Amino acid sequence: LVFSASGKHFSFGASVAEHAPGAVERFLPAFHDVFFALADAALPAVASVRGLCLGGAFELVLGASFVVAGESALFAAPEIALGVLPPAASLLLPWKLGGAVAEDLVLTGRRMPAREALQRGLVARVVPDDALEAETTAFLESSIFPHSAAALRHAIRAVRAPLHDALRTQLPRLERAYLDEVMA
Repeated sequence: LVFSASGKHFSFGASVAEHAPGAVERFLPAFHDVFFALADAALPAVASVRGLCLGGAFELVLGASFVVAGESALFAAPEIALGVLPPAASLLLPWKLGGAVAEDLVLTGRRMPAREALQRGLVARVVPDDALEAETTAFLESSIFPHSAAALRHAIRAVRAPLHDALRTQLPRLERAYLDEVMA
């Protein structure tokens, strides 16, 4: 499974309008269902990212097994600047990058450049933007495709078991707090 986008940027994330009363109560649970579907599918997911990757888009990328980033990629959870928080990133960032980096990104909303993301282990490869698609395919061909699909599914379930347990128990709680307290 490959997450990619055409154009200069991966995604700016969810819009402010999607967080309006009446919309957010539908949008947020539907978005979080994506993480449950990824866990249930147990597929190796690769995010192919260039340009800005913000908010919910960043959360989606955090759900991927691997990230291939163009040199222009910038990752951020800017929700704090809007007076809210990123529920999925609050669970995924500590698992991916550790607590200190998670707090830095969630509490400041700062943008992490591709090279820093590589150094911190979020990104598997940083490549020129104009070679992103070809390099993502090369990554898949060298690192994923040679392996048994059944073995990959079992390995993903095994290595991500603690994360999936946390998502199933804690993400609904964070979502409820987001909707009932933060949005209020």
